[in-house]
Amino acid sequence: MSSEKYLDHVRDARKRKSVLKIKALAIRSGDTKVPIFVFEGKTDIGPYEAWIKRISSNFFYKGVPGEGKAQVLEFRESISSMDDEQFDSIYFFVDRDFDGLRGYQESYDIYCTDSYSFENYLAEKDVLISVLEDELGCVSELEDIDQSVSLYSKVSQEFIDAMRQVNFRLFLAAQYDLGRGRLDNRINSFLDLDLTSVRKKYNEEELKELIPLSIEANDHQIRTASQKFSEMPDPMKSFRGKYVLSFFLAWLDRLAEARRAGNFPFSEAAKVKYNRAAMSERALASRSPIPTGLSDFILNIDTDM
Repeated sequence: MSSEKYLDHVRDARKRKSVLKIKALAIRSGDTKVPIFVFEGKTDIGPYEAWIKRISSNFFYKGVPGEGKAQVLEFRESISSMDDEQFDSIYFFVDRDFDGLRGYQESYDIYCTDSYSFENYLAEKDVLISVLEDELGCVSELEDIDQSVSLYSKVSQEFIDAMRQVNFRLFLAAQYDLGRGRLDNRINSFLDLDLTSVRKKYNEEELKELIPLSIEANDHQIRTASQKFSEMPDPMKSFRGKYVLSFFLAWLDRLAEARRAGNFPFSEAAKVKYNRAAMSERALASRSPIPTGLSDFILNIDTDM
């Protein structure tokens, strides 16, 4: 077996639903009552912990990271009909993406974001205002805050316009199972960004290389999907979250530079404590609004098994 095939084999093995079953049973062997929360991946753990602690500081659970939505949904389906108390009080957290629950049923045991993914919540206005007040030292400079928020709104719309074709191609892939290849989560390949503007830098043929599909959509699929895509609300919540967060963090870097120099949208220069490395998903989630429906989901969990 070649090294490449071996790595593929290892990756496939990690994505089997049996891996999650083993992890859940290991937790149950040590604690028969604790709720088990199964997430799509490791990066979900921090933000959800920050949100859940804000919802109920005394709520205790054990988190299990999976290897993607497919594995999580398949594991949930596999234990749904089991009459085995070891698999009681297991709850699942998935991103809506462009394919929702992939035909599986909604229920009390699964939370699905109302945005594309958890990352979308981390790029909201509340987070920006928190960074402006704290790291950028604008707590008493209300005009600077207002101008920064207004500028972010304007540049966000340009980002949406620049990434519309990107997201539509991803939407097509999800709607018709066109076999999407691996994605680069950085936005550099798609656009040029500065503090006051966003510029698209790909054409249609380049987009096909940036987002490879096993099968190209036909004209009928494109027309049908285009109508559905146009009806999606608030693109900053509906578009791919990893791109939204990448854009937000890159723009914050430029905003911090402007604050240090005293350039627009700031009235004067100032020393700042902004550090990109400190802008982790967990840290941003502590500043963001709690996702819609998450409070009710957590508070409805019966912790007395």
